[in-house]
Amino acid sequence: MDLGLKVGEYSYKEMCELFHEKPKTGKSKQLQLKHWELYCRYERPTNRLFVVNEVYEEPLARVDGRKTNGRKSETEEEFSILFGSLFVREYTRNMYHTANGQWQTARLTNGELSKYFGLYGDRLYYAKKDKKIDDDLFQELTSKLSGKRRSLIVDRAAKIDWVEVKKEVIVYWGDHPLYYDEEYRESFDSYRIEYVRKHGYKSLADVIKHGEWSDMSEYVLGRFKATWESSLAEKSPWLLSDYGSINRIESCTSFGLKEGAERPPFYYSLEEVDSARYSFNLKTVASLVKLFEKQVPTKGWNMEQVRYLLRKYVLLPNWQDYRKRSKAA
Repeated sequence: MDLGLKVGEYSYKEMCELFHEKPKTGKSKQLQLKHWELYCRYERPTNRLFVVNEVYEEPLARVDGRKTNGRKSETEEEFSILFGSLFVREYTRNMYHTANGQWQTARLTNGELSKYFGLYGDRLYYAKKDKKIDDDLFQELTSKLSGKRRSLIVDRAAKIDWVEVKKEVIVYWGDHPLYYDEEYRESFDSYRIEYVRKHGYKSLADVIKHGEWSDMSEYVLGRFKATWESSLAEKSPWLLSDYGSINRIESCTSFGLKEGAERPPFYYSLEEVDSARYSFNLKTVASLVKLFEKQVPTKGWNMEQVRYLLRKYVLLPNWQDYRKRSKAA
């Protein structure tokens, strides 16, 4: 293909003209940009600008990583976009370590992780106060969403060869967050289990159902402080003097680079990230509807109530409207 492409800066329209292609959107555009990577190495400092750093003398061979006919599933492609964006996009809290100007570790609580990947939106918390929704239905939903977070995100991320996944805790000394590794996370989890067993419950979902999540959090905080605050303060005396004692703990998952590994380049725009999140969410909602339908004979769910719950509290708004509101805010 005679492209006439040289090292330099180009708009998206100019790139399309050089490749003799029409401008595209959505999934078609994502595939188009991947195709261009076979002919040149480029960066996208902005959504509309392409900086071509190298033009290959011969096009690269297309890597076939497929088990069947070579293409990733749509869900896998969306996951790749969303996961890659964790390391290059801003987030609302200081949860990153940086090196050489690149994000090296992303830390998110369970809720933040689920919302980032579009399993549900900001309103799910209010569903348990909705009188139209049965408590058992809400408990079942939170349990299934937790399982999806593990299978669709955490377990999948752990299989990526350049990613290191860790379970950690965020400990707030006053309002100052510090991150502690798996030893402290194990203690945190064991105190939760203590509370569940002490009250005769089967799982954390029962704690939510009985409205005792805040009580359990206070219990875990007290046990953690009694066990760890003194020893942690001895190692870093400035914590107590500068910020005060521990007043909150949250579980989180960290996603970092394995030692010696490099993060692959990321070429997607904010709009493409939001599109992937919205599509991820639609698939989650559709799968939950099917799951609850299968359970009707045994658990007797009211499917009208199920659809109301999912539509109002789990389904995200149209991603384009979401982007407009984000910019306005």
